[in-house]
Amino acid sequence: MNTEIHKPPPVIHSARTLFYAVNDESVEFTGGIDLFVGNPKNMNKLGEMPFLAICQNYCPPQDILLFFCDQNWEPQGAIGLQSIEAAKEKAEKGYKGISKNWATFAISNAEVNQFLREEYEVDPNTEWWRHEYPF
Repeated sequence: MNTEIHKPPPVIHSARTLFYAVNDESVEFTGGIDLFVGNPKNMNKLGEMPFLAICQNYCPPQDILLFFCDQNWEPQGAIGLQSIEAAKEKAEKGYKGISKNWATFAISNAEVNQFLREEYEVDPNTEWWRHEYPF
């Protein structure tokens, strides 16, 4: 499987992308993760998503986030976890076989900073996530 063609952005919702996985035909969606999304008056269980990403939050406490993303890498749901290993274990509960699809998102700090400047229009040397930003 060529995950390169499905590469996510380096930063997803104020979190740096560390790993990503494609939910392809080798993966069985089990529905084994009870993640409810929406507003408090209209909550729905999140269904199957085509992409998953493990990211590290820029915002303190800089926890690990497991994002469940649509075809445009927009998170439709997220779970905060203590470690990358815990995120991969959680993902496997809902997406049996996803473990073999994880790819490391290898990108330099300089490239991430360039992305933040160009796409988010923020100075990566500041606490940009604390301010209102254009996305």
